[in-house]
Amino acid sequence: MGDSNDESAHLLAHDREQPDVGSNHKGYDLVAFFLVILQVVLMVVNGELMKTSQSEKTSDERPFLIIWSCHSGLVLFIPVMLFYFRVMASPGLKKMTLSEISNFLDDEYQLGGLFELSVSALGFSVMYLIPNYLFVVALRFSSLTITQSVYNCATLVVYVLSVIFLGEHVRALKVLAVVLSMVGVLLLGIATMHSGSSFRGILIATLATVCYGIYQVSFKKYSKNVSATFVGVFLGLMGLANLMVLWVCFPLLSMTGVEQFGLPPTLAFERLCLIVFIALIVNFCLTGTLVLTSPLFLSMGATLMIP
Repeated sequence: MGDSNDESAHLLAHDREQPDVGSNHKGYDLVAFFLVILQVVLMVVNGELMKTSQSEKTSDERPFLIIWSCHSGLVLFIPVMLFYFRVMASPGLKKMTLSEISNFLDDEYQLGGLFELSVSALGFSVMYLIPNYLFVVALRFSSLTITQSVYNCATLVVYVLSVIFLGEHVRALKVLAVVLSMVGVLLLGIATMHSGSSFRGILIATLATVCYGIYQVSFKKYSKNVSATFVGVFLGLMGLANLMVLWVCFPLLSMTGVEQFGLPPTLAFERLCLIVFIALIVNFCLTGTLVLTSPLFLSMGATLMIP
């Protein structure tokens, strides 16, 4: 037992020697910039796929099925991280039991062991599911351009919450950038109001925007000073929590008549698999950007997402 503790202490010391991914190092900012660009491109593609799914009879309009599947796909990070720990990590970590790994995570990130992280992952899964579900619902009533523009311009919400909860400084240049982005959204909404968009769709997209901003700031506050390894582990736990717990929403939605419960037709299923695969990459880019930089950086970068 003493040797195991020594190995754990050595691993902790080795991991802490690595640079903090939450710092403002220029190299991390550059990586975050490319992650945002990749996220923008892939989300536009996924938005088009979701919009097509919502406008075709073959999909039976199942927005919760789409979002639940995308989030459940995050569970694939678990075997990826197990491969990393068991194959690529240092020899001492390979000998750790599940309990020792849990203690290792608790000591390293001060956010609890596997059980506590799983509970937190469930909470963030719910917080993340709500805005994404509202986004897909909004596609029923609005064009992809206006829906995605409003949804990804949570800049004002993010900035206000960042000032209150993250200690973000109020600077004239940042305020001007936020104001300009919001004015751009309003102008875009006016211009596209008569091109397949409705007030209901814009209202739903706005509600999704607020919820999304709350999620971004909450996750950043929770995950200060963590590593890329933590991102992979936590995303896997979010996927597992979504898969094991949030499926209960299916019978509830079916009984209330909100959404039909069942598998989609073959054509829709193939498209759904593609949406899930793209969402897997998008979620890693999004979470990685939040850890590397700030919610405001991510929100401002998302304003490029106008198909």
